[in-house]
Formats: sequence, structure tokens, C-alpha cells
Amino acid sequence: MTLVWLAIVAIGIVTILNLILIVGIVRRLREHTDKLASLQLGDIQIAAREGDTVSYELATDTTGTVIGPDLFACAQWTFFSEDCPACKEGIFDYIKGARARGPEIAVIVGTGKAADDMVAQVSAVGVTTTREAMGGPLQKAFSVAGFPAFVDLDNGVVQHSGFRRNS
Repeated sequence: MTLVWLAIVAIGIVTILNLILIVGIVRRLREHTDKLASLQLGDIQIAAREGDTVSYELATDTTGTVIGPDLFACAQWTFFSEDCPACKEGIFDYIKGARARGPEIAVIVGTGKAADDMVAQVSAVGVTTTREAMGGPLQKAFSVAGFPAFVDLDNGVVQHSGFRRNS
């Protein structure tokens, strides 16, 4: 009979310890969830900050036409890289909405076949498209640090920049 009572007490102690452990784990998960929720991609500097001025950089589109200062200063700029998985997935959504937006300039970064395909896809919908190697002059002018990067300019002043298009 004492053996049965000892077993019941042991099971009770293990159950209480298990409950304490579960409560601790749940509390810790809530703390981490709050920390992850407070981390926003917008806090990461991906391109020139809002309010920064981007000076005109001589650029030509893929047909050889010079992108003039007026278009340069008041366009929505998008930077895609051939090495970026998010760019390869997001380019289709970009193409779908390209006609509905104002003046657009897409900068395709890369020199390989994937970049060729991106240029063809974006150019096909009438978006002004330019291409440059990694670390090119447009990326430097816009302080691009990651891809995809979306930058809205108004008279050369950055209105929005980030991983996502301003909605």
C-alpha cells in the first residue's frame, strides 16, 4: 500500500514540475513573439532614407535612351537583383501593377541569363528599364544595400524607401 502512495506522490511531483516547465516555456515564447513583432523590416536601412536627396546620375535605359533629369527626379525606382530569391518571386507582382502606377524605372542588377530574363519581363510591360553590374552608379546614388529595394522620388527627394512598395 505504501508503494502505491509513493507512486502517486511521484507522479504528482512530476506533473507539477511538468506544469512549471510548460508555463516557463509559454512565457518565454510570448516574450520572443513580442520581440519579433517589434522588429520591422522598415527599420532596416535598405536604400536612401526618406527626406534624403538623390542627385541626378546619368543613366540610359536598355534601348540606349538617356533617362532625363525630369524622369529621374520624379519616378518610382525599383532595384532587382538576379541573385535575389525575393526579387525572382516578386517581379511578377511588380509587373502586374506596373501599368497602374506613375513613372517607373526598374534597375536590374546582374550580368547573367537571369538578369536578361528580368529585363525582358519588365521591359515588355512598358517600364523604363536599366541594367547595371553589382555596385553600379545608380545603386551608389540611391545607397542601395539590399534587394528588392523600392524608392519613390519627388523632385529628387526620397518620399519612401524599403523592401516593399509604398501602398
